[in-house]
Order: sequence, then C-alpha cells, then structure tokens
Amino acid sequence: AKWSNCAGGVGPGPGPVGTPGASDIAIIGSGVVNLNVPVMVQELQLTGGILQGPSNLSITAALVWTGGRIQGTGSELVTLDAGGVATLSGGQHTLDQRQFVLNGVGNWTTGLIELTNGARFEIGPSGTLNSNPAGAFESFFGNGPGPAELRNFGAIVKLGSGSSGIGQSVQYSGPGSITVTGGEL
Repeated sequence: AKWSNCAGGVGPGPGPVGTPGASDIAIIGSGVVNLNVPVMVQELQLTGGILQGPSNLSITAALVWTGGRIQGTGSELVTLDAGGVATLSGGQHTLDQRQFVLNGVGNWTTGLIELTNGARFEIGPSGTLNSNPAGAFESFFGNGPGPAELRNFGAIVKLGSGSSGIGQSVQYSGPGSITVTGGEL
C-alpha cells in the first residue's frame, strides 16, 4: 500500500481511507505523510518525502530507508520490532524531533544519520546495528537545538574496512556492546 497523500493508498488501516494496515508494505517516495493515528505496517519503504505527525508507527518485518525524513514533536516513536530487518542505504537519513527504536537488526551501509532538534536513535536490548560503510566515512551527527542522542541497549557492530563514527554533537549512552571487527569506529 502507498499512503493516500503520497500517490494512492489501499488500507484498510486505522486512519483515513488509504492508511496502510498491519499486513501492508507502506511506500513513501515523495510528499508528506501525516501519522494522525497510530499505525502498524509489515514493511516501510522510505525513499523520499516526509513522515510526520503526532502518532507512533510500528514496523513488524522490514524497513528500507534510502532517503527522506522522519519528523515529529519529540515523543513519537517509529519502532522496528524484534525479528525485523532495517536497511539504511542511499542518501542521508534524517530524524527530526522523533525517536527511532531498533529492536531488530539494522544494516547501515551508506548515508549519514542526522539527529535533528532533539531526535533520538535507540538500539533496544534485542537490537543490533551493523555498520558497514561502502565507501565514504559515515556517522551519526546532531543538528539544531535539543540533545541528539544515540542510546545503545543492544549492540553496535562495525564491519568491513570502512570508517564510521559518532559525532561530538551526539550524546551516546547505554550499557550495550560495541564490537569492531574491521575498519574504524
């Protein structure tokens, strides 16, 4: 399903006609999608556009994030469930005043991760973020007012020969592990 205000939708989700439901693959390639009600989808493909609004999004199986922006007002969550797989590649990934919780496995190969205006990226206890940059240096960095946070309650694993990092503008916390098997972190 594609969200209705981003080029036609199917549903039946909990919100307006066209809002995807729990078994849908939601695709956002351009435009603005407003989360006005909590939504659960099987997969989110975010290749462009903006995902925003006052409600939470739960992704049960897969997140493919190659572009676009996820924004909110501070307390809203986008959560990838345990057992799910996230692919972060392509261009820059921007979280703006929203919280992303990785309870599954995240594979990050390209694109900076920008935490703007107090955004938080959290690796849950069952989560693993695999960082394997394909070429250029990739990192988390903060921008704007409010603390940019990277919380690790699971694991960060640095793979491959490339370099990735956590910028000085990002507050790192949590009891999770960090393992470097190749390259630099």
